[in-house]
Amino acid sequence: MNGPGHLLELLLGTALRALALGASMGAALLLLRVRRATVQVCGWMIVLYAAFALPALTWLLPAWTLPGTLPGHVDFIPPAATGLAAPLLLAYALAAAGFLLRTLVGARAIARLRQAAQPIEGAAALECLRGRARACGLERLPQLAASDRAAIPLTTGVWRPVILLPAGWSEWDDAKLRAVLAHELAHVSRGDALAQQCALLYRALFWFSPLSWWLCHRLAELAEEAGDEAALASGAVREDYAELLLQFFAAFARSQRRAQWQALAMAKGGSGAERRVRRILAWRGAVSFRLAESLTLAMALLAMPAVMIAAVVRFRPPTPATPLHAAVAAVTAAPAPRVARAASPPGKGEPALPPAPPLRQSTPSDGAELVTGAVAPADTPEARSAALALLSRARQNSNLEYAGGIPFQLDATLSAQADSSVAGFEVLGGTGQLHEAWSPATGGIWSATLGAATADRLHSLGRVWSTNGAAPVPMRIQTAHTALLAPMENTPGDDSIRTASVSWQGAALECILVTRQNQPFPAAGRAAQEKEFCVDPKSGTLALWSEAPGVYTFFDYRNGPSFHGRALPSSITVWQEGAVVLSVQSIAIRDWADPAAADPTPAMLAQGPSFGLARPERLYLRPAPGTAPLPPVLIHMTRRESGSAAELEILQSPDPARAQDALAIVQAMRFRWPNAQPELYIEVDR
Repeated sequence: MNGPGHLLELLLGTALRALALGASMGAALLLLRVRRATVQVCGWMIVLYAAFALPALTWLLPAWTLPGTLPGHVDFIPPAATGLAAPLLLAYALAAAGFLLRTLVGARAIARLRQAAQPIEGAAALECLRGRARACGLERLPQLAASDRAAIPLTTGVWRPVILLPAGWSEWDDAKLRAVLAHELAHVSRGDALAQQCALLYRALFWFSPLSWWLCHRLAELAEEAGDEAALASGAVREDYAELLLQFFAAFARSQRRAQWQALAMAKGGSGAERRVRRILAWRGAVSFRLAESLTLAMALLAMPAVMIAAVVRFRPPTPATPLHAAVAAVTAAPAPRVARAASPPGKGEPALPPAPPLRQSTPSDGAELVTGAVAPADTPEARSAALALLSRARQNSNLEYAGGIPFQLDATLSAQADSSVAGFEVLGGTGQLHEAWSPATGGIWSATLGAATADRLHSLGRVWSTNGAAPVPMRIQTAHTALLAPMENTPGDDSIRTASVSWQGAALECILVTRQNQPFPAAGRAAQEKEFCVDPKSGTLALWSEAPGVYTFFDYRNGPSFHGRALPSSITVWQEGAVVLSVQSIAIRDWADPAAADPTPAMLAQGPSFGLARPERLYLRPAPGTAPLPPVLIHMTRRESGSAAELEILQSPDPARAQDALAIVQAMRFRWPNAQPELYIEVDR
């Protein structure tokens, strides 16, 4: 996804987090059985201010990343809509500008109303104002003024509040004046004017969110109801106050001005007028100050963890490991894929693109690592945004399964190198095929062969099924499946990001190094903890993906197929420690014309539910505090359902003895991963 698309994702994500906060506050108010508007309005103010703070909190606070346990990947904006990101962002900006202009026009009208108002200097009115202000706990008196352009009492001003009374206020009796001032001073003491302006600004920026409209309406409604409660608590007679309010409703209906719509007007009418009168007549006394304070404090305490969780939680999507789709027979009987043209020789001084079998070739003399020179940290918002946008763009091109995606059938041939160096945990090899059929509506099914091994998965009835039951998927098949369908993952916003510009195969690439580890990095070259994604900035295609140093997945797009605007590779080659261990060739993709949901076969039902495939993960087994780390050993493994290792290979080790010690530690551990088989890269330095 490009820059506009990333900004749209950010806006939508922030709006959804705020919506979750609003739902939490609504549930809390229901559970606490809060009825008083005085308390409710404070709760919704918390939601409003938290919604504004969410982007900053999300950026500043450390992330709490939750690994996905179910296969599949959902993006806010599907890749098919990537080209619409810029027009959509323009439409959003125009609408937001329109709402901001409307708010500014209203603010200007209020300013003119304040300028035209005449200060009230009557001793009786000012004494009444001081008395009610002391009762509200106000140390600073608001200005009291009158205007013939104000049909009803209203309060305006955030920093220097002004209470405006209609021109005929001098004819009111003392009880009416006390009730009106009690109502308006309640607005001042709670800061309702600030909340109203923030609500209007939030609605302008997040006009597409239903929460923004609801908050704007509900806060204004509750502010007036809370003012009614304050007036009644000050001693106003219910029937007299209800009659006074009806008079103001009628006056407002005769003279509706923009300034009064955007100020805290005492009686705006509308659908809430009848309810307010009923509430006034049903008044049974004020809730005690101590109880109201306790309820407000309880809501604030409940809101704080909810705000923190909404700000720090990230969801790391797992590998979209094939939801459900057409029948098994339809996948296994798919047409033979076309064969891609052989890759051309690499340029001088550049790592050669690994060809198809034979395997176990040595790497070029300069190695497969592309990032060996200067690396720049993405330590400015602009640099970080550019790197994340490029990663998002490559992810949208590479990941084939997403919400609203296009049904497809995919075929490829596999050739993998076995590894029997660890007895009892041999990595299977051989040649084979992989077939996948997928639809966003019904899910997917895939099957694969590798030598004598077979694997398949069907997602149906809300579960994962396999003819092999809970038997683990061979490691090389899982590696090929991930590289074909979902080589890219979402990058959490707080990950460390560095970038390097490199040249490979005659193309200028931008390599982005990502890690969740927070430690000093070398000025040149890649750190051991960093993942590496090298992307062609012109086409947005992923050229290289490396989960750990020494493990490299190359994507060759020469003569590759295209699918609805996506560029797919013609071949994928995985290098590990200077040798080719996996080659994916003859990649072909086509539309799935008639996607139909498949039911588990009798063989699958007999085996019982199985599990999907999760994305590769980096794990670190560190020494105990105060213990010096040993030379690291990097182990690549998959796990069984029990959590023990299934297939295992040593990728990096300083010597055989150190490798055996690290193997003993890993083999004794149980790696729990609910409903999914992860592919693990484990670094052991203890």
